Amino acid sequence: MQGRDVLDETWLDANTDFEWAVNKSAEPLAFADIETYIQQLNSDCYAGHEDWRCPRIEELITLIDFSRAAPAMREEIPFRDDDGYWSITPSAKNDTMAWYVDFHFGFVHFNVKANDFLVRGIRDAR
Repeated sequence: MQGRDVLDETWLDANTDFEWAVNKSAEPLAFADIETYIQQLNSDCYAGHEDWRCPRIEELITLIDFSRAAPAMREEIPFRDDDGYWSITPSAKNDTMAWYVDFHFGFVHFNVKANDFLVRGIRDAR
């Protein structure tokens, strides 16, 4: 699969130069738990890097193929699934909400931070 790291722990998106963790959080997390999850990735030096972060909503959107559903992720992405993922982007209208993407239909919206969604690490490849 083009773009996969030798260790198959990351995927480099040639369209954006973002490097994505192939592994996601083991379970859905509340927004408040994102920082702990990302800190653990960095403490573990996941894929040899210590600069992982939670993606912003505009970064998560780059994974969507709006012509697809179930999953609505671009076909070349090796970790394709139809789960919901948090972004680190808070809602500008309500500080109890943040943006997420549901990759079943490519739904982009905000939700209450107490709700649980998965998290996938991202880093700038350059």
